[in-house]
Amino acid sequence: MRKSLLLTALIWLSACSPQQEPLCGVYQGILPAADGPGIETTLTFRDDNSVTQRLVYIGQKDGIFIDKGTFAADDGVVAIMLPGDAPVYYRQETGRLRRLDMDMQPIEGALADSYLLKKVKSCPAEKNKID
Repeated sequence: MRKSLLLTALIWLSACSPQQEPLCGVYQGILPAADGPGIETTLTFRDDNSVTQRLVYIGQKDGIFIDKGTFAADDGVVAIMLPGDAPVYYRQETGRLRRLDMDMQPIEGALADSYLLKKVKSCPAEKNKID
């Protein structure tokens, strides 16, 4: 219940709060995987608060998954909501996103710096569409 209230607050506040920099664009990186060399992760954010997540589990046959959902951002925290999944959280940093745990805290430990996605493409200013 606490997380659903927090998520509702994030969605409501995202309509009222300015962001640090435009989130719209494409972010990529390889996140750690428990049972393989990593997960190639691509997040595509659009200015209509929609997001596409593409995950490629490196070295796994049939390991490509593409999902579409929505996102809300407030005070640098981005909540990604995909159908049937719990929200996934990132902290917006200059030119990148840092994956957060379910309590919206940075992941710590030896692999902490592996939980980063770099912005590789911005939305075109005039159309806000991504190819």
